[in-house]
Amino acid sequence: MANASQFLTDLEHHAGRKLHHAEHVGMLIKLAGSRGLGEPLLDAAFHAKAAVKTQEVMRRIGPGVDGFDKLSAEFQASLEKTSTLIRTIVKEAPEDVKRTFVDTYLAMDQESLRRMLELCEDLARVKNWEVDGRPLPFTSQQPSTIETHGSLKNTDNMDNLIRTLRLALVLLVLLCIVDAPVTILGWIIAVVVIGLLIIVHFEAVQARKGMA
Repeated sequence: MANASQFLTDLEHHAGRKLHHAEHVGMLIKLAGSRGLGEPLLDAAFHAKAAVKTQEVMRRIGPGVDGFDKLSAEFQASLEKTSTLIRTIVKEAPEDVKRTFVDTYLAMDQESLRRMLELCEDLARVKNWEVDGRPLPFTSQQPSTIETHGSLKNTDNMDNLIRTLRLALVLLVLLCIVDAPVTILGWIIAVVVIGLLIIVHFEAVQARKGMA
């Protein structure tokens, strides 16, 4: 993971202003990098930016204008999604870090809401950074449940193939013993088939080991 402090410095330079809560943004970035939570952090940044942009429009048009109520609902939804994702990121963090975020941003009071909106502005800068294609100090993707399930399915398929090859090899050898070929050509074909089965079985076993 890239140095979080350097990233914050570069982020402020990119944004053209200081972050409101650089230390706490740094904590989120470190958690994302160390616990594989880059995707939730980017999702939080996306919804944070949506909340910031929606609030800007609401301030510009003012209440009582057509569409204001819809914008207000969208703003609340984006804010709630951001809060939920932040809770997810800090859920497994050390208790003092978790308590810091809960007390500072997630308490049910006006001061926490004000700080939460400031944090949203900071996270919106992270989203802008990502949109510009700049490198992030954490991995944004995680192995999905579907990918994991697919890997397990492939392993099961390979195990079934190995068992089938072994059974075919045993049956062919038994057949040669019980009902031996009567011609040289028959023996040659039997030996070639057995040899091919042995080779395929060996390759399958090696491939299976590579999946472990």
